[in-house]
Amino acid sequence: MQNEYLIQLQALLFSEDESNLELALELVKSLEIEAWPLYSDLQKCSEFFNQQFKIAPNIKALLQYLHKNQGEITLAHRQINHLPSYLYALGSLVRSLNLNDNPHLSQLPECIAHFSELKNLSFDYTAIAELPQWLWELQHLETLRFKNSLVYAIPDDISRLSRLEILDVSNPIRSLLKISPALSKMNKLAVLHFSLNVDSKIQSIDTQLFNMPHLKVMYLSAPNFQNFPNPTQWASLEKLVLLHMQPPPNLAFTLAQLPKLKTLFIAHSQPFAPSILNGLPQLDYLHLSRQMIAFKTEILELLPNTHIDFSTFY
Repeated sequence: MQNEYLIQLQALLFSEDESNLELALELVKSLEIEAWPLYSDLQKCSEFFNQQFKIAPNIKALLQYLHKNQGEITLAHRQINHLPSYLYALGSLVRSLNLNDNPHLSQLPECIAHFSELKNLSFDYTAIAELPQWLWELQHLETLRFKNSLVYAIPDDISRLSRLEILDVSNPIRSLLKISPALSKMNKLAVLHFSLNVDSKIQSIDTQLFNMPHLKVMYLSAPNFQNFPNPTQWASLEKLVLLHMQPPPNLAFTLAQLPKLKTLFIAHSQPFAPSILNGLPQLDYLHLSRQMIAFKTEILELLPNTHIDFSTFY
């Protein structure tokens, strides 16, 4: 009964209804001693947020802030090396967490495991090297980003994130990023970002990256990349973005294997033979680097029904 009572009390606390919130605050202070740890930890959360953002002088203000911001918490550029354990008390209120640009953060804070409704998690530019087991329990996660981190492997357990739609693993710092073949079975995973820094010593890409039959959007940047593996496992690809890389010699063959491709970006690259684009009448939109504008007439003739944009920006 006590656990059921606490669950109901928490539901009142996390309600957007002002009267429910007021009632819960009164109940948690006056009725059951078992509720005090939650109340005490929420007070600590309020103090933490007030210190970080100057916006939560009390519990009520904190909960109102989270509701107003749809559960989004941004702690980027805060010189954080950990998060206090009492943040667990925010539970299902947290929907989006941004920990980017905290270079001293070396592991994902365990309090995140309690954010049962978390949809978006980002920890770019951190010192995090391993993905904890509890991460795969966040069943509502839709976006996961950890570019420029020390993560060296995407394990099989990622397939347990059945709602994951967007994955950004750009610029891995440590050797070759090992990619689990389980990604190929994730039918909700639609968008993948993968890039190698221009100065990266990494020259090879795990071929599992090209074995994703459900993928719809691929962002790829690999300056020293030589050839695509057989791209037939990109059968569902609708948008391909190639940035900061010379188009590989077999790009024409690769594009011909993508029957659903509608949008193609080849930006910040050196000029290439327009014949690469031959046989792509299904394209709706083509974005090319401005260096290709010298071939504009020829490209227009190849793709008369495609909207073509020449720009220095992506």
